[in-house]
Amino acid sequence: YDLAEGRLVFFKDSWHLDADDITPEGKIYAELSDHHVPHVPQCLASGDVESWPEQKTQTRQHSQSPWACRKGLSIMPHIHYQLILDLVGEALTSFSSSKELVQVIHDALVGEL
Repeated sequence: YDLAEGRLVFFKDSWHLDADDITPEGKIYAELSDHHVPHVPQCLASGDVESWPEQKTQTRQHSQSPWACRKGLSIMPHIHYQLILDLVGEALTSFSSSKELVQVIHDALVGEL
């Protein structure tokens, strides 16, 4: 809930790959907005969670420890990430008609293309 604006927002808390070639989801929303792509929610805020110690997975550092059960696995590190969008979706069962549902699916596909 956005107290300043008095409205519901979508808050996504996730972990993304810690790799240079991965574009953060917030930057993708910004690019879509810059290109005026219709039916795409506005990203109000996004970024890696800043804290000390860093919010990174530790599995990779311990995967070769003597006590590790399965050594040699390819384990990619992840970073804690948060995103806030200005739009909160509805359950697919809440639409009042088939036409409304098809319109929403259409809008989502246009936003994705």
